Amino acid sequence: MQVRTGSGDSNGILMLFDDELIALLVELSDEIHGEARGRWSLENTFGLFNLSAPETFADIKQAQDWVVRAASGKQWPLAGSGSSRAKAPDISQN
Repeated sequence: MQVRTGSGDSNGILMLFDDELIALLVELSDEIHGEARGRWSLENTFGLFNLSAPETFADIKQAQDWVVRAASGKQWPLAGSGSSRAKAPDISQN
């Protein structure tokens, strides 16, 4: 899905959990991101409060896993901590 971000970042994914919109993820592609280009950012959440999300995620799978765990109310280890991850429940992407 194309997202109007006001920058060169336009590749995005809407995440649904239990048939409800919970997050917008955007791939960082603009040159202004430097070494973070190609990583994913949690641009917005819907109904997920008091989150301490990593600044960026290495890939879309890592970002999706983090959002699903947050929506499930499970504690999330910091990105890159090497902790094992629970299997993500079925989610829809648009």
